[in-house]
Amino acid sequence: MKKIMSVLWAMLILLCAAFPAFGAQTPAVFAEDVLLTPGSEATIPVLIEDNAGLMGFKITVEYPVGKIKITSVTKGEVTGKGNFNTNFGIHDGKFDVLWNHVEEVQSDGTLFVLTARAVADFTDPAEIKLTFSQGDTFNEAYEDVVLNCRNIQVGLSAAGASSPESGAPEGGSQNQISYRNEDVVAVVQETLRAYGYDSMQEVRQDERDAFLNQVNAQLSVISGGTYAPVDNYESLVSLYNSAYEGVFISDVTQEIPGNEIQQAIQDALDRVGAATLQDLPEDKRQDFVVILEDNLNQHSGNVAQISKEIGTDEAIEIAQKLSGALQSAPTQAPDENGENEQTGKIWILVAALAVVAAGAVCVIVFFVKKKKDKAPRGENRENA
Repeated sequence: MKKIMSVLWAMLILLCAAFPAFGAQTPAVFAEDVLLTPGSEATIPVLIEDNAGLMGFKITVEYPVGKIKITSVTKGEVTGKGNFNTNFGIHDGKFDVLWNHVEEVQSDGTLFVLTARAVADFTDPAEIKLTFSQGDTFNEAYEDVVLNCRNIQVGLSAAGASSPESGAPEGGSQNQISYRNEDVVAVVQETLRAYGYDSMQEVRQDERDAFLNQVNAQLSVISGGTYAPVDNYESLVSLYNSAYEGVFISDVTQEIPGNEIQQAIQDALDRVGAATLQDLPEDKRQDFVVILEDNLNQHSGNVAQISKEIGTDEAIEIAQKLSGALQSAPTQAPDENGENEQTGKIWILVAALAVVAAGAVCVIVFFVKKKKDKAPRGENRENA
């Protein structure tokens, strides 16, 4: 009896222990509770935990404008590489944080940092809501990643008698606001057309300061003054190249299937006589970019003119990142039942638990009944 019960309990314990493994696979996005002090700002790191792999996400942040004001949003160490964007400052009380990269990040830590201050007295805790967009949150295999987003509780300290509006400039920490890729690309290309150029490399040295000032002025207008000016022309070139890369990769991968992108890259390589992107001869690099652009346009007429709008080296770097990301994705066709795979596994465990539990009950009932059946005969023998 003891041996049988021991085996049954061991089976139950092992099966029950499997359940937490499923819960641990869901990354948590959260921040510690915050206590604001009137007249001062507080930083709020938004963290990710149990990150099994993330290559892109879109998280929406909502907050009560009557109680608090978020004055800036900056990238964290987890999103330090890749394209980090936000439409912060356009609408009060709500904005999106978007990030993507060409390779997966599996580390835990800070996704982004909010800076907030109180704009009114309040006694009940305020709440900053975090939600994610499933269609924009994925891993290196372009599979959906589910995020367990937890809301942030914000309280107000009773210390300090100064006005909540004092001690912080109305614009907040503007030099920390991240630029949206789409804004940068649109403004730079509009300015290039106004100056009669196709790319930033063509802008004459004596025109670059004026070009930079015009771009800064336009960015300030479309952002309502939340974008800080770009310091110099070289920084603007770097910012534009990064923004262009993010927009191009996003547009191409959304409009053209991965196998067709790879085919377009391989065909361009074959036509210039190169085995790989790393083997491209110097005198064939521009030809490769032009052929790749034509190949991609055969699949979608909306592909940007990378042969003219950015430098050849930058265009080839984009091709390398596209190729690398697509090669890391699985080649097999997706399982139509894949989205129910985890649910199926859980139900299998539930069924197994039920069977074992039923078996345990039956064994227990059998031995209890057997013991009861023996009891009267024992008692009769004693009475005899």
